[in-house]
Amino acid sequence: MAIIFTADDLDRMDEEFERELKLLEKDGFSANPFRREYVKKISRLEDRAKELAKTGFSDEEIARTLYDERRELAKDYRKSEPPLIREYTNYKSNQKYGDPIGPSYEQLYEKKHSYRKIIEGSWRPGDHLEERFTLDDFKSWYMEMREQ
Repeated sequence: MAIIFTADDLDRMDEEFERELKLLEKDGFSANPFRREYVKKISRLEDRAKELAKTGFSDEEIARTLYDERRELAKDYRKSEPPLIREYTNYKSNQKYGDPIGPSYEQLYEKKHSYRKIIEGSWRPGDHLEERFTLDDFKSWYMEMREQ
């Protein structure tokens, strides 16, 4: 079922798109204030891993705990993003992982083959963000979404 937008709806969407595009042109996907805050929060997971290890958690338990905690941080981060950027990043993540937030624990374990690598990756931001999320792709996505 197609969504029908009025001319006013489309004008508001276009204004929002232009506003968000300017933000991205200024800061990119990896250096915007929302992303910087997220990266700061996930960096704290390194200390959290040490705390869990001191209390006797196994590597598997630590990996699962940090995965869950990072996923919650990612959800909060996404809520803080401007609406069209959020929809776009959810779309791209869903395309890559089959989930709008990111890979499942099982996908990570299959890729890393190690609880320790999952633990160590929990406090590192994703690599190559500017390659996965580009301004040109954001523009194309918006035009495609707008025309549906």
